[in-house]
Amino acid sequence: MAPSWVFPALTKSAAEEKVQNADGSYDDGTFLVRLRGEDTTQFVLTLVFRKRPTHHLIQSTPEQLLTINGKLFGEFLDLDQLITRLQESPPPPGWPVVLTTKIANESASGPKKPSLDGLIHPVISKKEAEAVLEERKLKAGIFLIRPRAADDPNALVLSLPFRGKCTHHLLQKKDEGFTVNGKLIEGATTFEEAIASLRVKSSSWPVSLHTLIAPGGREVPLSEIFDQAEAAPSSAPAVAPPNVTPEAARRQAQSDADELRAQKEEMERKARVEAEAAAAAEAERRRKAQEEEARLEEQQRAEERARLAAEEREREQRRAEAERQAREEEEEQRRAQQEQARLEEQRRAQEQARLEEQQRTLASQTQDTQQREHTELFERVRSNSRSLRRHQAESSDEEDEPPVSEAELKRRKKLEMVKAGRWKNGEEFDVHITRPNPGVPFGFGVARMWRIDGVLKVISWVDPDGPAAGQLEAEDVIIAVNGDSTEDLALEQLKDEIRALGNDFKARIFRPHDKRTGGGSDELPAQVNAPAPKSKGSTKGSKKKQKAKPNRVDPKHGDCCGSIWCHHQANMQKYMREEEETLKMIMKVTKRLGGQERLQVVMSPRARTAHSIQDTTV
Repeated sequence: MAPSWVFPALTKSAAEEKVQNADGSYDDGTFLVRLRGEDTTQFVLTLVFRKRPTHHLIQSTPEQLLTINGKLFGEFLDLDQLITRLQESPPPPGWPVVLTTKIANESASGPKKPSLDGLIHPVISKKEAEAVLEERKLKAGIFLIRPRAADDPNALVLSLPFRGKCTHHLLQKKDEGFTVNGKLIEGATTFEEAIASLRVKSSSWPVSLHTLIAPGGREVPLSEIFDQAEAAPSSAPAVAPPNVTPEAARRQAQSDADELRAQKEEMERKARVEAEAAAAAEAERRRKAQEEEARLEEQQRAEERARLAAEEREREQRRAEAERQAREEEEEQRRAQQEQARLEEQRRAQEQARLEEQQRTLASQTQDTQQREHTELFERVRSNSRSLRRHQAESSDEEDEPPVSEAELKRRKKLEMVKAGRWKNGEEFDVHITRPNPGVPFGFGVARMWRIDGVLKVISWVDPDGPAAGQLEAEDVIIAVNGDSTEDLALEQLKDEIRALGNDFKARIFRPHDKRTGGGSDELPAQVNAPAPKSKGSTKGSKKKQKAKPNRVDPKHGDCCGSIWCHHQANMQKYMREEEETLKMIMKVTKRLGGQERLQVVMSPRARTAHSIQDTTV
């Protein structure tokens, strides 16, 4: 709602006529306020400045603050506060002139006495009053009035927000006048006038009031209460009414001038007071700034000391951490050395165990070798012993045989043909003998047999509990080993080849059907001329011939039956006993030598005949 002294909407020329003097001149500071059209929230300030009228738009921001030409000249929410501030000297920064003479609307109704009836709250506590203000988010400029006590009509309390918190101010009626917080309010004779004077911020009052909170929460702008209380003498127009005499007009003008002068002096006094207060506030601000600066310096020094102490602590911590890491590294190196020593000791122990195992293996292999050599020696001695005793009876003095007669040659040729035909009667087959390891013999012996049809490699004996039992028999002829013929192999070569086979023995065998161990051949002719036997007195180189006995064949070993064992085995039991005694003697010598030397048996030249057999064990 606009104040009563505000003109309705006027044209620019009509407003300029109202601020013009009677003689057509203009006085700086003369002004009026008029509405801008039908909008009651926008006004136009018509003001004389530099002896000519000017027009300025007054309107509200979204925050309900009044601006002039879009600029703020203070935080004012109603027109009265704004115009009152512009009437003060010095004017606000950016405003060029002080408003002096106000032209009021003469067509408005007469002044109405303001009243606070129905606007004062009953007796409430401070917390209840603060709750009412906090509901409105402590907006600046709002306040409420409450009695100090129910039995004290001369004291009221104004509760209002200031600097973001609720404050309470005592308004009292005393003998010298009305006071607020003990400070005298000049010119106030009623509570209404005292509150009206508090609408504008001053040196003794820190905040501007514009809205009163009535009981029930209704908000009442102060302009609605005090819009009729602006009937000041200075609001009269400069032009005298038509029925006023010039003298009366002069006196009225003089009175207005005196009043304006008094107002000006009062504003100057207020300005001085405000300047002093501002100077005191500036001094206080400087003092506080110095104190704050000293406090900041002290705080900086304390922070610097704290920083240095923290750096020292950090250095100590780093030093301690470095020492700890050094100790850990030393401990780690010590553990690594211990682990290395343990691994070295373990490696030496493993090497020692490996060497011991090698020694045990070597000793075992040596023992197996000695046992095998002993077995070979035993078999060789047995074979040589048998051959030696078998042919002792047949051996004769080393003399040249007598010349062979033509009849003897025919007989031998016929015998060779017979023998060759006999050995063709048999079968060939393959054998495969397996032993568990090389330390176990295959269980058979190999021998050479001189026959009239060549030298053969035959099986001399078979161990009935050995691997070869059931597959080989005595007098079996070894034709090939692993597919290779044995015809051109010596006995030792055949033996080495068999031992090199490992655990498997694969051979091609010929087994005659007419194997015999004694007796003569019944397939020989009845009358065969044989050479005559030598006389005892014959000497070497004798050319004397003896007559051969008719119908007599003097067979030798191999000629009678073609077998390994011929008819000369009549004394075999005697030979076996002699052989057992010889073997016992060999065992005694071997035991005495500790198995380190091999016993060499030298055979008599008598054993090296064309019909002897050399036997070995495989």
